[in-house]
Amino acid sequence: MTSRAPRRRTRRRITLLAAGAAAASLTLSACGDGASGGSAQTRFVQGKNGVDTVKQGDRQPAPDLSGETTTGKKLDVADYKGKVVILNVWGSWCGPCIAEA
Repeated sequence: MTSRAPRRRTRRRITLLAAGAAAASLTLSACGDGASGGSAQTRFVQGKNGVDTVKQGDRQPAPDLSGETTTGKKLDVADYKGKVVILNVWGSWCGPCIAEA
């Protein structure tokens, strides 16, 4: 009987380790939506992980953009003339946008 007990413990450990590894891999695979690399389905074009600069002579004026912020304040991009403004636009249909949100 003593020879079977170590085998049972070993089997139990292996079973627990396998179950833990399976649970971890399922959890990690559920974190991605599969759209972050760009695909024909999402029509998402992945950036170059850098900064694009437009020469001063080639720059166009910003479009008229105004509205209300999420806190209820009025916002007009024209108020920031001469300053750098970064707009992050999300689409509800865009996989990477949903992941970022």
